Amino acid sequence: MLLNACGGSSSDISQTNDDYTAEMVSHDGLTYSTLKSPYTGKIWLDRNMGASMVCTSFDDAACYGDYYQWGRNLDGHEKSTSTSTTEKATQIDPVQAAVAGEFIVTSITPDDWTVASLDDDGSLRSVNWNKIDGMSICPAGYRMPTITELKAETTDNVVDSNVDVFNDFLKLPSAGYRDGNGVFYSTGLFTFLWSNSVNTVRSRYLALYDTYADDSNSSDRSNGMPVRCLKD
Repeated sequence: MLLNACGGSSSDISQTNDDYTAEMVSHDGLTYSTLKSPYTGKIWLDRNMGASMVCTSFDDAACYGDYYQWGRNLDGHEKSTSTSTTEKATQIDPVQAAVAGEFIVTSITPDDWTVASLDDDGSLRSVNWNKIDGMSICPAGYRMPTITELKAETTDNVVDSNVDVFNDFLKLPSAGYRDGNGVFYSTGLFTFLWSNSVNTVRSRYLALYDTYADDSNSSDRSNGMPVRCLKD
């Protein structure tokens, strides 16, 4: 299992931009820099988790990052090259060995990667993605943002399309998503990003298309989407 393969994360001071000093943050074999929001003053990582570099264009595949099933830790399933299985997880942190590293596909509505009644309301997985000890998907001191926090950096500030959000400070790419059948859609076309907010048996996400944005919908938890971490 690849869970936090680097045993946590570390940071050091890197460079100064105006009155803000960026940090270098290491996690799971990659080193990220930090960004300060011009809207909220909050600190974000400079790219999606698993991305090898900061975006040079909205359809730059090197900056798409990994595709996480909602609430699930990094174990290899998030890689775009991961194989799939129809066996559902019977535990969350970590998943059982039989499905570790596999993208769990399902055709049962609502689509989820866990067995029924394990975490229907998403509360256990929301806690998991809110950890700041470096043992979940974000580096130590960082966590997954809520949909309200994502909106505050995007759609609340006239960021209304995938091009807008690439041109803004987060430089989010149009990475598309991986659906609950393991198939990739909209790569290079539209921007999707998981939040840590739940909506009954689904979870909230941010979507930016070519002519509009959607911050009010929720999606099946079996879908794989990129994630961006926020400093706690």
